Amino acid sequence: MQVIKDAKHFSSSILVGVIVASVRSIVVLRLLGPALIGAWKTALLVDTAGECARAGVLRGMSICVPVLAGQGNQKEADRTSAAAAAFLFWLGLFFFVGIFVASFFVPDPNIRISLRFLAFAVGLSEVYFYLREVPATRRQFVMRSKEELIRSVIDCAAAIALCKFLGLYGLGIATCGSLVATAVFLWRSQKVPFQLRIDRSRLSGLMRQGIPFAITEASYELLRRTDVLAIALFAGPIAVGYYGVSILIMDFAMVLSKKGVSQLVSPHLLKEFGRTGSLADVTIFYEIPVRLFCYVLPPLLGAGTFLIDGFVRALLPQYIAGIGAAQLTLWSIFFVALHFSINSFFAAANMIPKIIRLSAVAIAISAAGQFAVMRAGFGIEGAAWCALATSASWACVELVVARMACGNSAGETAGFVASIYLPFAVCVALRALVGAVPLITAPPTEPVLRAGLLLLFYVPVFIGYEMKFSMLRTVRQSL
Repeated sequence: MQVIKDAKHFSSSILVGVIVASVRSIVVLRLLGPALIGAWKTALLVDTAGECARAGVLRGMSICVPVLAGQGNQKEADRTSAAAAAFLFWLGLFFFVGIFVASFFVPDPNIRISLRFLAFAVGLSEVYFYLREVPATRRQFVMRSKEELIRSVIDCAAAIALCKFLGLYGLGIATCGSLVATAVFLWRSQKVPFQLRIDRSRLSGLMRQGIPFAITEASYELLRRTDVLAIALFAGPIAVGYYGVSILIMDFAMVLSKKGVSQLVSPHLLKEFGRTGSLADVTIFYEIPVRLFCYVLPPLLGAGTFLIDGFVRALLPQYIAGIGAAQLTLWSIFFVALHFSINSFFAAANMIPKIIRLSAVAIAISAAGQFAVMRAGFGIEGAAWCALATSASWACVELVVARMACGNSAGETAGFVASIYLPFAVCVALRALVGAVPLITAPPTEPVLRAGLLLLFYVPVFIGYEMKFSMLRTVRQSL
């Protein structure tokens, strides 16, 4: 399948980009210090306004354009893209002028400097995000892979070099420079539909499609952050700090899953739906990653729960109190991957309103559970347990809703969900078993040995699933 070939390039570039960005963040933190970083992060809050002001137009474009292309209506797809381009161009110009003028009224000199750089960065970002979304809607993921690597490398190298000599000015130049370089690359590498005239009718259509989907994304963000909110309210900022390793793990999982899975699957699924109009025909686009993740991810995550202890003790000793919570949070990566494999299906199935209603219920239940756990004194590990249960339950709900939408019976749906969750349950049991076995070995090698034993005991399950579903064979043949 083409989606698997695209994954070979795009997912690997996303992973490299995340690693490079992590290195950049650590070095910049050390070079600038808390005062300058605090000023930059404070000014960076203006970027949130930019995200809200897009009013779902970019998300609507990512939904509508692949469907129109699948229907063979490429001219209308280009007109729709051009309408989004005009809106984002004028929005970017508005933010550039507004933020730059506002900077003159800020008394803190460091925040004032940051705002002036961010005026340009936020303004350009509106056009940059459009240029980046165009190849995604066309399934040109090789270009997206190159763009991701170019931006990450330039931003990292420039930030490290310039921050050392120019401080906050260096960070601003690096941020703006990396955006300019990648925007120019994207502009010159493709034929971009563009216009300056605002097309109100098409914009309203994009907003109708995009805003509800954006709400579902915001709901999932809120659902996964109820643990941090509860810890902050009941245990205070120091406890949130100890929980920082868990937050980092979830942020890492979100970036990889959202960019490397959802943005990859979505245009393929939506274009095929536009071509066939059949939900049953597009289920394969989410079933393949879900099936693959279900028996490949759990053993790796289980092994990781043994290894993360030594990692934190060696590199982040001040966060030792958060190791238990981090071990639990690792398991949640599996359910995050399931969510981002399936979320674009709901756009094709016109089920976004239903997902929004279910999300509201899930958020209320999760918040109640988190508050009860914290009030009972279970601390950050209790919050991590509750977050894991929430992630597992929500992924189950999404799988059930998707299967029922395709006409599957309750029995067929239950069987499908059970087959997805079984390897995870086996790995949790194996983790408990291997963790309880006494080993006579030196402390540095004990976690590695336990991780190896878990993987060894899991082999029969892996072989059984591969013989039945042949996911790895499918991936290998597609490459």
